[in-house]
Amino acid sequence: MAIALTESLDNVVWIDPKGQNGEPCFYGTRVPIKALFDYLKGGHTLEDFLAGFPPVTREQAEVVLDASQGSLYETPSELIKRLGTALVRLDQLTELEANWDSYGAEPIANTAIITAHKLIAEAILHFADKHGPRAVPYDIGPLPAGGVQVVWKGPHAELEVDISAEGRYGYLLIINPGNNPTYEEDNDVSLDTIIALISQTLHQ
Repeated sequence: MAIALTESLDNVVWIDPKGQNGEPCFYGTRVPIKALFDYLKGGHTLEDFLAGFPPVTREQAEVVLDASQGSLYETPSELIKRLGTALVRLDQLTELEANWDSYGAEPIANTAIITAHKLIAEAILHFADKHGPRAVPYDIGPLPAGGVQVVWKGPHAELEVDISAEGRYGYLLIINPGNNPTYEEDNDVSLDTIIALISQTLHQ
């Protein structure tokens, strides 16, 4: 199943695990996002890229460039690789069947997957410019009640965001994990709260 990064990058970026080795591509094509930045880095113009890859629209290319705010251009390979890994992982979660943990776990709800896509898109748009690849989650995993856990790590903090089957956010923030850690947690918080916590984690 091919999946698109929803909201801000909807109809712009997708990844099909069966093509291009899992690399993010322009939606509806097999043209890797990386190709755009390779063209620009090589001294070519956006017009050159569009002429060379007709399936990609000008709007798609401009959205990617706006979303990157320069960071993808500076470090495309690592960020795109991590984004590709994250999207493939989310796609894999959709294939989990009931009792995937042998303890009665629920299949992962589509609402949780969609919400995770939205959160990752927002994190990239907010933090890729300053934090590069660290804006992409460090880890993604399933939750037994049909939700998704998305994890960010900073220099001295770790944030575990739990997305319920209904798409609600909860979190556990660990400051100084492994060295006199302190913990903060809450449930049913807003997207704005989660974005602020990601910022705090990446800066810690």
